[in-house]
Amino acid sequence: MKALAAVLLLVVAVNGAWKGGLRTTWGVGLGLGTDFFYEIPRSLEEVKSQGWVLTDKADGLPLPSLALYCSEDRILCGFFDETEYVVGLQVSLPVDEVTDIIFDMPTQGFTIWETEVDGKLKKFYSIQQYFINEDTLKQSVEDRLSKWDSSKTLQEKSIWVTGFNGTLLEISTVADDIANGDDFTKQACVPWMGRHYYYKMSAETECKADTLLPWFPIVESGELIATGFISFLKLSNTYKWFEKPSKAAVQFIVPDGPKCLYDLAEDSGLTTMHIYYVNQPWLVSCLWQ
Repeated sequence: MKALAAVLLLVVAVNGAWKGGLRTTWGVGLGLGTDFFYEIPRSLEEVKSQGWVLTDKADGLPLPSLALYCSEDRILCGFFDETEYVVGLQVSLPVDEVTDIIFDMPTQGFTIWETEVDGKLKKFYSIQQYFINEDTLKQSVEDRLSKWDSSKTLQEKSIWVTGFNGTLLEISTVADDIANGDDFTKQACVPWMGRHYYYKMSAETECKADTLLPWFPIVESGELIATGFISFLKLSNTYKWFEKPSKAAVQFIVPDGPKCLYDLAEDSGLTTMHIYYVNQPWLVSCLWQ
């Protein structure tokens, strides 16, 4: 195991900064890209090759000029601007398949989105994150393309996640900003995941709709490499995108958390997803993190 860790560290050191990518769903084993760490389209060219389709958005979302392309099941979608590169993501939960909802969904930041799936209208609870802001969108397409760094997925110094009551929360892409800021507290570093931070989390945190943020940042080697999505409910159907962490897993990842969080994981169940902005998250070693 030590030898493997040394090799992984050497690979990252040789490569320097993390190469940009877009993958989702954590796992371990041999099924990289097929059973977990699924590759998500970063360009409209990749959208077409993966069979994602242009889909109507929910009313009232920020950045209305963005186009939405979705996977066949509509669970995961990407926002694209005129540069034809991905500038955000949307995660959705089918309303008719959700059970044991613990918290008010609008308070958590979800909107109701109705769209067609297999020729029938279907309602979803949807939540978004953006890699771009309004100021950047005001720039010409030519200016944005001239600044585009193809080695990165995140072009800005921040991302923006939909938080409580639909308000956008800015998260820096610099690890020190997250560590030294007031919004997030340091939790465990897990190999193949990264160093987790949770919103104002401590053993005294109350478990309420407006205290448990549905997003958490993950850092490695000084930068934001991922975010995690967490919802306090169950799904009656199984989708490849989601993870189902046990109480023990939650206690390991969030060692400085309240008992009520661990009880929710055991009694009600959590539905989570890891979203990686780097191409090879399996190289995350957590050495010296």
